[in-house]
Amino acid sequence: MNQNIEKDFNSTADDSAQEALIRKFDKVQPIEEEEEEIDHHGGTGKSEASVFGASLNLFKSLVGIGVLALPQAFSQSGWVAGLILMPLCAIAMLYLSHEIIRIAEEKQSKAKNVVEFVKQTANRGHVIAVNACLFTFQTGICISYVIFFLQYIQESFCNIDGSIYPCSSKVISVIISLSCLIPLVFIRDINKLKIWSMLGNVVVMVSLVTVMIYSFYYLGTDGVGNIQAVNWSTIGKSIGVFIFTFEGIGVYFNIRHSMKQPSHFYKVLNYSISVAVTLYCSVGLIGYLTFGSGVNDIILFSFEQSNIPMQIIKFAYCISLIFSFPIQIFPCVNVVESKLKKIIYVKAPQNFDKERPQENNSDNSYISSVQEAQPLIDPVIKKQQDKNFLIFSSLTRLFFVFLTYVIGIIFDKISDFLSLTGNICGIYLCYIIPVFVIYYQDKNLPKYKTILNFTIMIIAIGFGIYGLYCTILQIKDDFF
Repeated sequence: MNQNIEKDFNSTADDSAQEALIRKFDKVQPIEEEEEEIDHHGGTGKSEASVFGASLNLFKSLVGIGVLALPQAFSQSGWVAGLILMPLCAIAMLYLSHEIIRIAEEKQSKAKNVVEFVKQTANRGHVIAVNACLFTFQTGICISYVIFFLQYIQESFCNIDGSIYPCSSKVISVIISLSCLIPLVFIRDINKLKIWSMLGNVVVMVSLVTVMIYSFYYLGTDGVGNIQAVNWSTIGKSIGVFIFTFEGIGVYFNIRHSMKQPSHFYKVLNYSISVAVTLYCSVGLIGYLTFGSGVNDIILFSFEQSNIPMQIIKFAYCISLIFSFPIQIFPCVNVVESKLKKIIYVKAPQNFDKERPQENNSDNSYISSVQEAQPLIDPVIKKQQDKNFLIFSSLTRLFFVFLTYVIGIIFDKISDFLSLTGNICGIYLCYIIPVFVIYYQDKNLPKYKTILNFTIMIIAIGFGIYGLYCTILQIKDDFF
């Protein structure tokens, strides 16, 4: 193509004028047209994952900080009630998950995330609700991280100093944790932090194994703590935490899209959720049996300060959360930044219409076709737009950090916030939106299945309302 263009140019009488025109076009940068894709979980990846790899990815998304609050949830429900409620929640969620994946297979959906799938199968109201719930879940994870930071740093300085101020004030904890987090949230290449996120997953598993080992050791030496089979007075407070632990439901379609054979995602669901629920019940039950009603909101803080291995685990866990925080907050920031791009990167008016030669001049046909194919923008304007985007993007990141800190300071207990989020958004994502998708898309569904689906949804809503009521009462007691 370059040879043909050069030949055409050489046949003209005014080479210098054309070269000057080309140079002027070369100085102008094209506007990059980006297809907006809001991915609440950091991307979809290439379609190459095996069943084992996809199962591992889903399992990692299911095992988060919520698992550390399960012993407290078992304390609120009672050990027998916990062993009944947790599997029942999982069975109902797994059944509905199978149903929506069946719908996806029948519709031959290639949705890269759950938002795309809901756009294909439900109305706009549900799309907004799903976006809001995923946004809340992602923000909730960051807030739970903040609560952990503050509690860990406050505990550490209280042990070092021992005076009233470090033990009662969160100022020192806020300053130290913010000084670590703020530089990290300005990293724009999120891939630089993925290795730390992977190490964080390892730390989580090592933490859970260590907790189990020491819990069995304490059970052998000190016996079972003060426990109840069913705790009717506080059982409602546990429901939201149980549901929150299934936060991985938000990445179903991300992981399905990443597989070599998406039709095998059923196996991924069965393997991952079965192993995860077994882990949930084990950690919740053993932690509660060990510490009884005195178990801490986060079980890591239930172990005495003289336990050096557990102190190392807490420190490593805190460091891993600090490096995971920017990755967790990135999807929320990405949603806002995608809107900013639409506002800031508006198409500038074409500035070369007056200087462009007439279209019937064959010598300029190549230049005209290039400009028609790709909009152009003045580099001065582009530079100003980049500067504006950088400023507003930075302010957005700071806003999210300070928002999570304000809420993290208000909610002194992780279990309160997890329960609040689980009772609202967890119930909706796990039990409400799947039922409506199935109802909208499968008009030939057997009547008994329709009744079963709506029965599950109604029961889940009832539990959610009761759990929300109990959680609000708990928050009221904590504040007043």
